[in-house]
Amino acid sequence: MRRSGKTTRLIDEIIQYLFTQKEVFILKNIDNIEIYKNKPSFEKVFIDPDAKKGNMAQREMVRKLLTRLELEHDKHFVVDNSNSAYIHIKSL
Repeated sequence: MRRSGKTTRLIDEIIQYLFTQKEVFILKNIDNIEIYKNKPSFEKVFIDPDAKKGNMAQREMVRKLLTRLELEHDKHFVVDNSNSAYIHIKSL
């Protein structure tokens, strides 16, 4: 059965945002939504449409995003994974 492609479209949007805005913050888990609400430097938040508290949809979307960036845009971005709540990605 074919899926709807929501996550793929979201990843396309994130990559486009990354290379136009030069950086993006991605929550690692939907449970961290309070971090976004209290962090003024987050201009836009990207949440997988299937993400709910307690499921892995957001983490899986982050994994797919990073894999796609490595495959298609290798050496054109830097990932800061030092925060436990979110990933900061900068384009070069």
